[in-house]
Amino acid sequence: MGTYSNVAKGLKLVFVAEIVAIAAAVFAMIPFIGVIGSIASVVCAIIVLVGIKTAGADAEGYNKAFNLSIANIIVSIASAVLGLIPIIGPIIAGLLEAVSLVLTFLVVKHICITTSQLAENIGNADVAERGKKVWKWYKIVTIVGVIIGILAVIPVVNIIVAVPAIILGIFDIIVSILYLLFLYKSYNAFGA
Repeated sequence: MGTYSNVAKGLKLVFVAEIVAIAAAVFAMIPFIGVIGSIASVVCAIIVLVGIKTAGADAEGYNKAFNLSIANIIVSIASAVLGLIPIIGPIIAGLLEAVSLVLTFLVVKHICITTSQLAENIGNADVAERGKKVWKWYKIVTIVGVIIGILAVIPVVNIIVAVPAIILGIFDIIVSILYLLFLYKSYNAFGA
C-alpha cells in the first residue's frame, strides 16, 4: 500500500484544469474576449498533460493516458488541417473527430481504471467503484457519439441525427460531471 502523492498532485492538476477549461470554453464564445478563452483552453490542455504525466510517476496507466493524449492532439491538428481540403475535407475531418472521441475515451478509461486500482490498494472502495462506473458510462457516450459523428457527415442523414446529437450532448455533460466528481474524490482520497 503506497501513498501515491504524485497521483494526488497529478489528479488535482487535471481536475482544476478541466474546471478552468469549461470556463475558458464559455469565454471563447464571447466576441472580443474569445481569444483569451481560446488561449486559456490551450493552457488548460497543457496543464492536464502535466497532471497526467505527474501521476504517471506513481503508476504506468497514467503514462498510457499521457501518450494517448499526445496522439489525440496530433489527430485534432490533422483534423483541422485536412478539414480545409475542398469537398472531401469535411468528411476526413469528421472521421478524424471520431478517432479523437475514441482517443479521449481511452485517456479517461486509463485514468479511471488506474485510479480505481490504486484506490483499491489504499482500501477506498467508493473511489474504486466510481472510477469503474465513470469509464463505462463514458464508453457508452463515446460509442453513440462516434456513430452520430459518422452519420453527421452524410448529407440529409445529418439533419436526422441533429436531435439525437443534442440529447447525446446532455448525456455527455452529465458523464463529464461524473468524471469531474471522480477526479475530485480521487485526488482527495490520495491526500492532495
